[in-house]
Amino acid sequence: MNIKIGADELIYHLRKNDKCKDIDDITLGNKIAKFFKGTFGEESFIQKDVPSYWCDNNHTINDYFKHKKLPLTSQLYEINIENICQVYRTIETWQ
Repeated sequence: MNIKIGADELIYHLRKNDKCKDIDDITLGNKIAKFFKGTFGEESFIQKDVPSYWCDNNHTINDYFKHKKLPLTSQLYEINIENICQVYRTIETWQ
């Protein structure tokens, strides 16, 4: 079974856990892209510039997400669900 996962979700995870604090979103997104394409192949890439939804009930970006500087769009990937642990194990090693 395959699942879709966005780079924004991975960036959110890293920011929430105070990792990669000194890496901007574009550089981090490129690092994620390189990892996915190198590990799961070009076919893992689905779409570029997919909107991220960091909204509160009023459909505005709230202060938490502004502070965390999360991306407004990101790349979307599709991988086998059995590989999701590998993704998180890998990004957890990033500084």
